[in-house]
Amino acid sequence: MSLTISHPPTEFTLDPTIENDEELGKAVGELLYMRHAHEQFQAAIKLQIAELKKQAEAGCSVDVRDADEPVSVGEYAEKLHAAIESYSRKNRAKLLERGKKSRDFTHGTIGWQKKPARIDIAAGKTSADVVQLIKDSAPSLIKRLRGVLASLSFMGTRQIALVAEPDIKLSKSNAQNAYDAKQLSDKHLKKIGLKYFPGSEEFYVKPHKTPLKPEAA
Repeated sequence: MSLTISHPPTEFTLDPTIENDEELGKAVGELLYMRHAHEQFQAAIKLQIAELKKQAEAGCSVDVRDADEPVSVGEYAEKLHAAIESYSRKNRAKLLERGKKSRDFTHGTIGWQKKPARIDIAAGKTSADVVQLIKDSAPSLIKRLRGVLASLSFMGTRQIALVAEPDIKLSKSNAQNAYDAKQLSDKHLKKIGLKYFPGSEEFYVKPHKTPLKPEAA
């Protein structure tokens, strides 16, 4: 059994650029349809047996006028998103009404949304690295925890304390709360492999509803 999701030829080039608002609207419609088609496709191929997966993926493509062969819908959707975002950022003041952070088109909405500040693992580190750095930065605390365990005599806890390590787990939400309360600084975070990422605006393209298949020219 094979799976094919067809798509009419796109009006854009392999590396799409957007020159005006009309083209922006068309690009938004094509992007949202391609995303929807790709999501349907991805859900469908999960039902296919493993040996047919490559054949199924090959069927999810779109003809691009300056490409030698059909291009993956997922890959081309990323290119369209990049073109839409580039045009929208350059023309934000013209596209948006004063005080607005989004604009509606026939098939969907483009806009910017606030991405909250967060504490996360620094580049080049892993969760295990952070836990080890926490242990290394607070050896006296670990020693006191061992002492507490060793002082307990019930259920063989004393013997367990001789061979076990206290279970230290990373809680980014606790770190965020401590940072917000100014109990942790950027210097403290860096010492244990964490980093504060300030809030930022994130560009998005969202459908109004299930995108309709674009009409062929």
